[in-house]
Amino acid sequence: MVQFSYLDTTIGKLTLYAVEDGVVYISLPKSEPTVATDWCEKVLGESEFIKSDTWLVHAKSELNEYFAGKRQSFSCYHLLFTSPFRKKSLEAVLKISYGEKQSYAQIAKTAGNARAVRAAGSANATNPLPLLIPCHRVISSDGSLGGYGGGLAMKQWLLNHEQNHQTT
Repeated sequence: MVQFSYLDTTIGKLTLYAVEDGVVYISLPKSEPTVATDWCEKVLGESEFIKSDTWLVHAKSELNEYFAGKRQSFSCYHLLFTSPFRKKSLEAVLKISYGEKQSYAQIAKTAGNARAVRAAGSANATNPLPLLIPCHRVISSDGSLGGYGGGLAMKQWLLNHEQNHQTT
């Protein structure tokens, strides 16, 4: 069984999905709901979805704090289901400090293969846990934004939000 719940935020309505052990997927606003449910069925083998906050209370609280500018990192339980290199790439993304940015090339190098820049980009593009794993902090080597599942305006908003709430 997968529980899901909605969270209204400054960037729009998020849909969070969790199993008992933690959050497994976050859909950004304007995402097709079937993408998340298809992912849960394919990756988790789960086809039963129940609307409930029970397993998502902590994550929703932390996300609300993040959008209020009061949280810079997340401690809620989450599970990451992906290939070994993508997992290393996303773990490298987790190390990017709040309000900071790194290039896809830097992520590839940290993940153990400096030449796998496109693979690092692909890992970010398929990140099932945006915000918890802050792929919005990854930019192109030339300083341009690159891409983002929620769109470049949302990525820029998130980067600006972190810059505005960064503590020294």
